[in-house]
Amino acid sequence: MDRPPDDSAARFLSLASHELRGPLGTVRTYASLLASPRFALDERVRTAVEVMLRNLDRALASWDFLAEAWRLDVGGLHLDLREEDLLPILRASAESVASTARERSVRLEVSFPATLPPVRVDIDRIQLALAGAWSHVLARSRSGASAGLSARTSPEGTELTFWDSGPPLTPEGEAHVFDRREQALRGHELGSAFRMAMAGALVQAHGGRAQVGSLSGRTLFQLVLPPPR
Repeated sequence: MDRPPDDSAARFLSLASHELRGPLGTVRTYASLLASPRFALDERVRTAVEVMLRNLDRALASWDFLAEAWRLDVGGLHLDLREEDLLPILRASAESVASTARERSVRLEVSFPATLPPVRVDIDRIQLALAGAWSHVLARSRSGASAGLSARTSPEGTELTFWDSGPPLTPEGEAHVFDRREQALRGHELGSAFRMAMAGALVQAHGGRAQVGSLSGRTLFQLVLPPPR
């Protein structure tokens, strides 16, 4: 049975987000400015600024996923549903991780049809779900291996299949892929496994489903968005 919304918890989360995410975002803005070519920084200082940026990005992303997990737990996740063309969103998500894939020597492979039917989604939540899924398949991929995303239409809706060539999951591992609490506690961090679990939870909040499987040495993480009603 779904938990009734906890308005006080939702208000508290909004306050915490303002107090924590806002200052972190401001620090990131100034760190990004320092890292720009207009400043001739000492190489050691530039390296330190780049490390700062990476850690700020990780902290901001972790907060976003943690806040969404909290909203799900208190019944306070309110979706702003609008009909969207999914293809530009998918292409942008792949472009956003291209540099990370290159840094890790992972070959990025995407396969999208010429068209996809529109979906009714909260675009911010779907973008976060895509980011979480990419985070996990890239983290699981070995240097020199490949990872990717394919999309297709089925009677159930729009199927998004993320895959990697990393180590196969055990049956127990498969059973808990989309259990966000288990992934956080098992990894002792809000890492990529937790983000994949949150990707599944956000898709499920849209009335979709999430499942995991394997095929030809690849681990497949499938997220299915339902057709517009």
